[in-house]
Amino acid sequence: MSETGGRRPTPDRRPTRPGADQLRHPEPIDRKLSDQEIFDLSETALKKGGSFEQAMARAIREADPINKRLILEQWPKLVEKYGPDGWCK
Repeated sequence: MSETGGRRPTPDRRPTRPGADQLRHPEPIDRKLSDQEIFDLSETALKKGGSFEQAMARAIREADPINKRLILEQWPKLVEKYGPDGWCK
């Protein structure tokens, strides 16, 4: 029997999934959106977005104010695409 107990040594592996720190967007949203702007963003995403964006828009509508902000900060592409200065109007 070998030093490894008959088993093949396992190579050192890096995690295949990114950690939570890698998933966060590095820059916060430039400005605070008004409640009306958030509603308009969700309305546009519901009408023009894909299934994920529509699900996020429904989540924004159901969320309390703190979680609305968290969603928008974690998915800044929603603001870039459907926000007041967004390209998908």
